[in-house]
Amino acid sequence: MALDVAVVTFCWGKYGAGHVNTLQRMVAANLSVKHRFVCVTDKPEGMECETVPLPEVPHIEGRPRNFAKLYAFEEKFQRSLKAKRVALLDLDAVICDDIGTLIDQPVPFAIMRGTKSCHGGQLAPYNSSFWTCKPGKLGRVWESFGPDAKTELDAVRMPGRGLAVGSDQVWIASQVPDAPTLDEADGLYQYVSMPAGDAPENTRVVFFAGDVKQWSDAVWRAKPAVAAAWRCYAEDKVPPFQPRNGGRCLVLGRGESIWADVDVAIDRGAFDGVVSVPEAALHWPRPVDGLGLTLDACIRRAKALGFDDLVICGAETKHLEAA
Repeated sequence: MALDVAVVTFCWGKYGAGHVNTLQRMVAANLSVKHRFVCVTDKPEGMECETVPLPEVPHIEGRPRNFAKLYAFEEKFQRSLKAKRVALLDLDAVICDDIGTLIDQPVPFAIMRGTKSCHGGQLAPYNSSFWTCKPGKLGRVWESFGPDAKTELDAVRMPGRGLAVGSDQVWIASQVPDAPTLDEADGLYQYVSMPAGDAPENTRVVFFAGDVKQWSDAVWRAKPAVAAAWRCYAEDKVPPFQPRNGGRCLVLGRGESIWADVDVAIDRGAFDGVVSVPEAALHWPRPVDGLGLTLDACIRRAKALGFDDLVICGAETKHLEAA
């Protein structure tokens, strides 16, 4: 019987087992359907997931060395995953909310829209940090790639910019030029193009292409909730999604009264779980049952987990009766 989803990531170079294990935990906590997680890598030591050897691929002059990611399209590999849907996720990601609806698209293939330039327009048609497909439908993307790919890569151009930026994402565009795309409206964000201030309410995944990564001090200053979410998973503070059949749940927000509210809630009786904003979760002495970037997101997560008695701690005024 096929699994619902297989999530694939790639690891080489500056990334290691810690990054892979953190992403696996994020997927497990934010994907409620039965799934498997596989890393294609040349250094599997210390990884807590299934691993597959990294294939050798030719380097194309003038392009980044990311073409190995095209192996995720290989038909035999995809079918070996025995899933109804295959999704690719880059390691430089922070998953902030449920990703099931992102993966379960009503089309054979969908991919993240290309990153916006700081001067306007897109750098490439697609961004291969995330894509989702029906297994075995796009094997040609892998099979057709070879050392003579430069001509087709250079033919992919962006209006007013010239050559499209990237490697595997440009090859995908050359082979599947009219794929449906997912973007900010779907909750997929590139950190470099996010609006200032708190992460938007609909944020599901934030990607960190470039030099600034999710563990950087700059992210802690600009998007503390996103940085703290990554730290929670890196420290194994959030278990896999586990539905409950009712129960009392403490929901931890950012209000100044949070820890006083927790004391009162505990004095009033036992609780069955905790769902928290990331910053509070880092100070909670045990793992939490789920995360949400905002108190509203925490309330949604607690209800999705099946808790039916929510006790809000650290609420802002608008949330005092939200549960």
